[in-house]
Amino acid sequence: IHLLDFGFFYEYYIIVNYLVLHVLKKTEKIIAAVYLITNLFPKEDGIKWTLREKSISLLSSVMSLKIASRVEQEHLLLEVSKFSQEIMSLFTISSSAGHISGMNVSIINQEILGLMVVLEERKNNPLVGGDIFLTSQFFNIDDEVKNFKHTLEQDSVRKNSQELYK
Repeated sequence: IHLLDFGFFYEYYIIVNYLVLHVLKKTEKIIAAVYLITNLFPKEDGIKWTLREKSISLLSSVMSLKIASRVEQEHLLLEVSKFSQEIMSLFTISSSAGHISGMNVSIINQEILGLMVVLEERKNNPLVGGDIFLTSQFFNIDDEVKNFKHTLEQDSVRKNSQELYK
């Protein structure tokens, strides 16, 4: 049996792994932002360390989703939601204390909410047997198209400037 003989199932395997990777990478970026921002907090500030602990707990819960049963996934999704809300609240408090700008709070909170939306759609929209989920964000290609267009524009500008100096 060749891998191509699996056709339908192979495509869904790729989709599932893409979604897991998407959620994991998004979570890693959020945690990196938490660490970058909290580097600016005073060492003795308890919120600094609490934010870092909550973000690591968030990562642990997200990573556990892949191997969890359907029942365990529901519990883990609640944990992810709880940690996410706690992180957002702590950043809001930190902004009020003058440790972080309102703009940075808005950006990181938007990213956390985006992660929660993806996970909520995953929870509510099973595709096959409760194991495979498609979300509307899975099909969002706007950023990729913008990046591609931007790259093409940069290449065009670079080529034009090189031709001017010939």
